[in-house]
Amino acid sequence: MGCWSASPGGWRDDENPEGFNTMAVRLTKKNLKLTGAAGAALALAATVAGPALAAGEFTGSTTYNCTVAAPTVTFAVNTPPATMAAGQTVKVPDKSDFTLDAGTTTLAGTALGWSKVGGSVASTPSNAHSGLSLTLPKTDLNNNGDGTTTTHGTGNALLRSTKVGTYTVNFAKFDVVLQGYNADGTKHGDPFILSDNPNTTPPPAGPACANLDPSGATTPMNGSAQAATVKVVKDKTTTKVAASFSAAKHQISSVSKVKSKFGIKATGKVKVSLKKGTKTLKTVTAKLNKKGVAKASFKVTKHGKYTVKTVYGGSSNLKGSKGAKSVTA
Repeated sequence: MGCWSASPGGWRDDENPEGFNTMAVRLTKKNLKLTGAAGAALALAATVAGPALAAGEFTGSTTYNCTVAAPTVTFAVNTPPATMAAGQTVKVPDKSDFTLDAGTTTLAGTALGWSKVGGSVASTPSNAHSGLSLTLPKTDLNNNGDGTTTTHGTGNALLRSTKVGTYTVNFAKFDVVLQGYNADGTKHGDPFILSDNPNTTPPPAGPACANLDPSGATTPMNGSAQAATVKVVKDKTTTKVAASFSAAKHQISSVSKVKSKFGIKATGKVKVSLKKGTKTLKTVTAKLNKKGVAKASFKVTKHGKYTVKTVYGGSSNLKGSKGAKSVTA
């Protein structure tokens, strides 16, 4: 069973693990994924009742706990589209409020010698095709006037699904990179990293931040009980046919290629027919290879104009399509 992962780092797809690099989270239920360079984490789960929020509204917020530093992090994701096709990547604007408590602010300003703080928020690991990437701008320490510091992160989530279904957006674990700055805005020392990836540089000071709500639930910011949902529908396909005649073999050979609009590999079988005029002379079934290509051949005994027609019936995630090519024997 697949899942969506949302995070500043990325989504993970069980069918395409090679697409990930260092930061992403998984979805539960049907292979959805988020993409991005460095981001917070969303997890997409099961079917949800109720309509999505209006465009431009935030889907929700949640609080995270970081065990070394003690920031409070609230993420808000703009409403994703109500419908998208399997394999499609959609960019969704995101915002976050990242607050360092008074103790952590004091530590950063005294022991670490920072005057400002900035950085990024990201999930673990990340995917080149999916994820959430948030940037924390340079912000003065104690900018709230009560000993705490809040930076307002902005960025984008890239949503991508590889399976048809209906999903809702929730939050999950994420990595944080905090960089200290001098008063003039120049960097002050190495960044402070919270991550579950031991290979980061410098090594992480503590684990990634976890959602305080173990269920991963969000609270809609507009106060309503409904969550934003995404319905993933079948992607369109095209079928192209090439055909040639061999006089030596008295044979017409064809190559049919099925391709989806958003890159999901076509699987299954196609029906390939040889026609002369309106009459179908023969129909064979051919299996698509890993590249979505199927080959077929037909013996012919008479000269003339023929047509090779290929029909792809579709799959659980792709719509069907058909193509044809004329050839003279």
